[in-house]
Amino acid sequence: MSRRLVLLGCLVLIGWAAAMASMLSAAQLPPSSSGRATVAFPPDWPRESILSATLNAGARPIRDTWLPGVTQVSLDDLGSVERLKALGAWLVLPPVPFEGLGLGGCSWMTPDADAAPPQIAKLRAGPL
Repeated sequence: MSRRLVLLGCLVLIGWAAAMASMLSAAQLPPSSSGRATVAFPPDWPRESILSATLNAGARPIRDTWLPGVTQVSLDDLGSVERLKALGAWLVLPPVPFEGLGLGGCSWMTPDADAAPPQIAKLRAGPL
């Protein structure tokens, strides 16, 4: 009896993982997208690497989220989606429809999408 339950549990888990992978793949933004987006990088990446990849892709950071490696950006250039993926992003999704994932401005990034603080402008210039 317990062997059947373990097998059933494994089958349910595999089915759930396949469904989630399919849904996330279908939800990704097309390469020509612009505007706001939610980007998922590897969760073990430091914030500096995420910020560097975001800026090098031609995107502008908006805010961090409480999920490790997930950030909200503004895609200013056409082709930013492809460049983000080439620089290590796992997923580039439409913006989160609610602010529950955001830190409400209490993060190292500015919540104002139009602001370009000196620290970010300095990072775009490259290493000193």
